[in-house]
Amino acid sequence: MPARRLRQAWDVFITIFVVGLSVLFVWRGSWTLFDRYLAPDDLAASAWYSLLLGVCIAVGAFLLQTFAPATFKDKSLLHSIALRCILLLYAIGSVAFWRGVWYLQDVYLIPSQPELSSWTSVAIGTVVLLCCNSFRSTLASPFFTASDGTDPLSWQLTTFYTEQERLESPQETGSQEDCIVHGVDKCSPELMMTSL
Repeated sequence: MPARRLRQAWDVFITIFVVGLSVLFVWRGSWTLFDRYLAPDDLAASAWYSLLLGVCIAVGAFLLQTFAPATFKDKSLLHSIALRCILLLYAIGSVAFWRGVWYLQDVYLIPSQPELSSWTSVAIGTVVLLCCNSFRSTLASPFFTASDGTDPLSWQLTTFYTEQERLESPQETGSQEDCIVHGVDKCSPELMMTSL
């Protein structure tokens, strides 16, 4: 039992201080580069460009993932590189989208009263997420959705499939146990936009 507790503590440490901090580095750096190069003298225009860029990247990454060549095979180098490229596109699109929505609220949502604007933003987001049974999505980036269901892994996972694999097995490959034990890269997930 102590070995299991030690593994859990190590997992928490890695999650917070290695993975979590690294994600924040990528997000902060991307956000700052957008601030610097995307219409830096006009906040409203920069916000609209950022929002549009985020949506275009998300749709493009989704289409790239959906229409990926059938030559991708699990565990191949090409498959691994393609998955990381799609994740990078999602990351950049997520930052751009989040930044656009954030700054548009700064510009248009009661800009003369920042505190009221903030409370209004929290209230609107909370009510909509609760109505959609998707409050768990507050823990995710903008293009990743989670249901508030009982399943602890109710994230939408997708992988590359050949057309033949899609016909033979419409179910996801890899069990949830594999995802937990071997990490998300084992299941080659891309968390994608889903309709609620």
